[in-house]
Amino acid sequence: MRFLSVSIGLIFLIQTFAGIVLASDQPKVIRIGFIPSEPSKELTKKAQSLASLLEKKIGTPVRVTIPTNYQGLIEQMKSGEVDFAFFTAMSFVFAERSTPLKVLLKKIWNKNPYYYSVIIALESSGIRTLKDLKNKKFAFVDRRSTSGFLCPSVKFMKDKIEPEKYFSEIQYSGNHGNSASLLNSGKVDAIAVFSDDEKGSKTAWEQYGYGSKKKRLIWVSDPIPNDPFVVRESFYEKYPRVTHDIMFALLEMKDEDGGKKLKDLLGVEELKFATTKQYDPVRELVHLLKLELE
Repeated sequence: MRFLSVSIGLIFLIQTFAGIVLASDQPKVIRIGFIPSEPSKELTKKAQSLASLLEKKIGTPVRVTIPTNYQGLIEQMKSGEVDFAFFTAMSFVFAERSTPLKVLLKKIWNKNPYYYSVIIALESSGIRTLKDLKNKKFAFVDRRSTSGFLCPSVKFMKDKIEPEKYFSEIQYSGNHGNSASLLNSGKVDAIAVFSDDEKGSKTAWEQYGYGSKKKRLIWVSDPIPNDPFVVRESFYEKYPRVTHDIMFALLEMKDEDGGKKLKDLLGVEELKFATTKQYDPVRELVHLLKLELE
């Protein structure tokens, strides 16, 4: 009888311990942050839809957060408010300075692991070159935007152009859609935004519905590694299985509905494995401009 009691007690302890281990291997909620790369209303709707899909796939609640600017997501990752994030290349480089991060995936557009920064103006403006932009109004996206600030700033530096002196006015629009809107309304004369191809035929101008009005391509950057999807190292170390579940759930979306959901929700054809080393070219540009965290 005593043996039976001890056995029952051991079984209870084993079950309890197993439950604790199992519980510790599963977070109560997964938090994913998004760079505010497009108008908040549209991005929020897409992000929440993606969260719902991931919840169904992995069985854990997923919450999304969209800060008001790029720096906001860097701070949220630093404070532990988010576990995963879709950064831009440049914002990732800054985020990793204050928070150990692991690159998991990167976005793929048009079967290309790269995208580009472009400077565009309206064809009707008469602007043809960077020299024509002197004393004109110019819009960057955000000081943590790779294509909307970093790459054009490096170009200006190499050409000995000081934006604050060269342009009559500089605006920071907050996202690529806003920059396209500023150009369309005539509030600025030129903008720096992304392009999905080196020809500049698939830029933010076209993506946000202004393609019917002709633009002129002023400048195109060298290739930029596509936006990374990252996880905090501390989360990965604690929940490796959950991290892999999230990663593969995103990878598998390429084969669902012909990839339509992935394109509708993230604006990409697919996600592919990525490494931190692939972002060395961006680190070099940040170093070249001697940019620091705010």
